[in-house]
Amino acid sequence: MTFTLHYHKIVDMSVDALAALVGFDDPLQFRYALCLLACYPLATIHKLLPNAQIKYTYSLLVGLFYCFFCFGWDTLHFVATSTGTYLLMIVNKGKYPWLITIYNLAYLTWG
Repeated sequence: MTFTLHYHKIVDMSVDALAALVGFDDPLQFRYALCLLACYPLATIHKLLPNAQIKYTYSLLVGLFYCFFCFGWDTLHFVATSTGTYLLMIVNKGKYPWLITIYNLAYLTWG
């Protein structure tokens, strides 16, 4: 665990230094710009993947990387709300859509 946290700090310091060097006032804006520019080559790789299952997995992993790169550990909130909503949709089978709204509002309130 210490290696990952240390590695994350090194990446943060490097990106912040590069953002200052390029002239961005806010390092988070620079992270967004890097992710936006990375979309084009990553989309080319996505197009070359052979089947749908691999494409879905690739999209999931790239999306999680983008979220983690921009938001850090706060990405877990995105994962929790998405997973909870998905599981409620599977369990309810569309019978009680208000339950999903209550779950998401409760998560926003207490999460």
